[in-house]
Amino acid sequence: MKFSKVLFVLLIMLAQTVKAQDTTIVLSANQFDNFSDQIPMAKSNGWIFKPGNDTTWANPDIETAGWIKLKPIDLSKKYADKNGRLEGWFRIKIRIDSSLFHKNLYIGFLI
Repeated sequence: MKFSKVLFVLLIMLAQTVKAQDTTIVLSANQFDNFSDQIPMAKSNGWIFKPGNDTTWANPDIETAGWIKLKPIDLSKKYADKNGRLEGWFRIKIRIDSSLFHKNLYIGFLI
């Protein structure tokens, strides 16, 4: 169950302009985990998922009405293809709160 790191980061960066998503996650300073200085997002609402792999899904203007509302933490092998391969794209729409405007931020994830 490996996801392409490049695709995942690209999705996060492009997700701010995704159409047909009804939820925007607002990231703020008070959401950081006190122990790790991270904002855990895998359990956040607002994620959408599409099984498969198509580079046209990176388009910020793509219509996502048919995508599945699914948190990354809820991904399971039921989304695997007929060969047992689990591949797909996640998108989320985010906005940065003013409490983070002058902070150094980066996006990272664990596989």
